[in-house]
Amino acid sequence: MPIDAKQAAKLLAAAQALDAVAVREVLLAIPGCKAGPEESIDYLGSGLSYARLTIRPKAIHVDNNCGLKDLLILQAAIAEAFGSAYIRDLQSGQLHDVDSYTQWWQKPL
Repeated sequence: MPIDAKQAAKLLAAAQALDAVAVREVLLAIPGCKAGPEESIDYLGSGLSYARLTIRPKAIHVDNNCGLKDLLILQAAIAEAFGSAYIRDLQSGQLHDVDSYTQWWQKPL
């Protein structure tokens, strides 16, 4: 079950700052990732799946055209290296773990 937008905003405000160098190292080690413009990281997944990742002080912004499988590859690498990692839906403001994001992704439009 996702975390609602109001609670998500509180959690994000209290989040610790990221170590941008360590995050960049982890992301660049993911197969399909390479350095992009202006310190971003570009990811090329399966088929036409791609993303541009930008490391921000407390989050990694993912501008993407990825399927579920590729987004979860990125999320898993971050979670493995740093512990909990959630996906924030910018439209609803909700935070998702792997299960709730998978359920959200698979629901009918």
